[in-house]
Amino acid sequence: MRAEASLRRAQPWLGTIVEIEAPARQAGLIDGAFQKIADVHHTMSFHSETSDLAQLQRAQAKDVVNVSPNTVRVLRAALELYNLTEGLFDVTIATQLVEWGYLPFPESGDVRASEATSADIEIVDNTHVRLTKRLLIDLGGIAKGFAVDEAVQFLQDNGAESGIVNAG
Repeated sequence: MRAEASLRRAQPWLGTIVEIEAPARQAGLIDGAFQKIADVHHTMSFHSETSDLAQLQRAQAKDVVNVSPNTVRVLRAALELYNLTEGLFDVTIATQLVEWGYLPFPESGDVRASEATSADIEIVDNTHVRLTKRLLIDLGGIAKGFAVDEAVQFLQDNGAESGIVNAG
């Protein structure tokens, strides 16, 4: 029995190369799966000046910022991990990552004080976030995992019989 042919494509998203594979006869689904990845990039990437993270970065302490429901979902998961790990998992590591040169220096020229932690992130409701201190957030790996989950769900919901989504 011969294995069915598949199609594999790659695109740069979320600071990495994302690769999606699907059966050749269902290759049209790959574009939709990449759109899910792109949606996450546009809302949660530290590398995008128009993302929700960039809006939060520009906000003053106590400002309520309107963000996508998916950004709130990922922030809720990040805060849960912060609490479960007693602060070891902390998305405010972005300040240190900028200082070390692993993340780009913000266009605002502002690198936040490193004493801020995820405890300074308040989820107001399903589309609003408030920061009690000015800080930088990097959702990095958790956003990539969410993006992969979204792309896989899209493939499944649209009848893909098999597939691979790899975001590093």
